Amino acid sequence: MALTPKQEEQIKKLQKKQNILKGQIRGLQDIEFELSADAKVGNQAQIKKLKEQLKQLPKQIEDVKNAETYKAEGKDSTGKTIVAPNAPVNISASVLADLQAAVPNFNPGEASTWFAGGVGSNALVYTGQLAGETVTRAVPGGKGVGKVQVKSVAAPKDNIAAAPALTASFWTDTALQNKIINSYAAKGQTISKIQASVVWGELVTKAGQIYAGGRGPKITPMDLFADQMASMKGNEAALPQRSIQKIDPIVIKDFVSGIYEKTLGRVATDDEKNQWYAQLKPAIESGTVTETKKIKNKKTGKLENVSTTTPGFNQQASQITIEQKLKEANPDDYDRQKRMDFSTWLSQNVAGA
Repeated sequence: MALTPKQEEQIKKLQKKQNILKGQIRGLQDIEFELSADAKVGNQAQIKKLKEQLKQLPKQIEDVKNAETYKAEGKDSTGKTIVAPNAPVNISASVLADLQAAVPNFNPGEASTWFAGGVGSNALVYTGQLAGETVTRAVPGGKGVGKVQVKSVAAPKDNIAAAPALTASFWTDTALQNKIINSYAAKGQTISKIQASVVWGELVTKAGQIYAGGRGPKITPMDLFADQMASMKGNEAALPQRSIQKIDPIVIKDFVSGIYEKTLGRVATDDEKNQWYAQLKPAIESGTVTETKKIKNKKTGKLENVSTTTPGFNQQASQITIEQKLKEANPDDYDRQKRMDFSTWLSQNVAGA
């Protein structure tokens, strides 16, 4: 990514500071032999202090170079991932890494990512609980009494996974593949591994929608699968399944306004929010439809259950579309906002360097 003019200016200032520090250190070293023993102690302490400052500058320069990349990835000036306060408290670094690798424009530092209907609201899946760790503490007793070892067990911890990574895990989990295929076979239905992967993907998606980024019930994909199998009769005709996510119009309009703020630096007007809501409403109300039909395989001559999924509202795709439309219609406002964002970042993270 090319450096912006302000980045180049900041780097020049840091390089200038490097040269000044080097000169100061040389000057102090040159007069070392002229000083008394006591004065040398103070002189060497000053040299050490200046060297510490000099040692930090290459990293500061590198941070400035990476500023735009880090910002786009939801990281601070040091490259550490920023997580918004409204994100689930038990989300791990590995899960964040999975989401950032699989979900375009996923920024865990933006509160809108975790709003109802945001990218992160359906991207996390509850998979059960992890046992609490047993911690041993030494508790001091009374006078003349030695320390007593006390064991305490931490409360179980919710285990969550990134939906894309959990969906992809099907292909490396033989036990999971066999469980799904064999469960269908017990109902008199033969499905292939690919069809089983579609079933698993739908279960993960539904579990993510229910969990709602930590706000909803803790239902695992396997809980849903067990319920699905319990209600399935052998060899019955499969009806299309429609999954409709109920989203308050106010949430969608706030979602639209948030994109305006991020892209153009202003909130959307009521007319703008209403216009975008009218465009998104049909997809929201249509929901996601999955239909399974028995179709004869031309190569094998055998009937197969083929599932076709027609997606409805896609929050991530809608956000990208709205952002692109706003950029095209308001290029000057968009460029100004990007400059303001970078200026704000510099003042908060690099000021005083």
